[in-house]
Amino acid sequence: MFYNKKDLIKKVKYYLEHDEERREMARRGREVALQKMTYDALMKRVIQFIGDKLSAASKEADEKAGKS
Repeated sequence: MFYNKKDLIKKVKYYLEHDEERREMARRGREVALQKMTYDALMKRVIQFIGDKLSAASKEADEKAGKS
């Protein structure tokens, strides 16, 4: 993560000079991506998101109709 352009440049230079740390960071990032970015995991998130939106819309419609 970086906070601004200067910070980004500093980190890029650092990791270009530190191969082992760069490789370890890449390995950990790949591992997390393979665990969390599976089709099943993404579909669960999409279904949860849609369910939350439908629930909120239903509640809003009920409130507008005078139901509680």
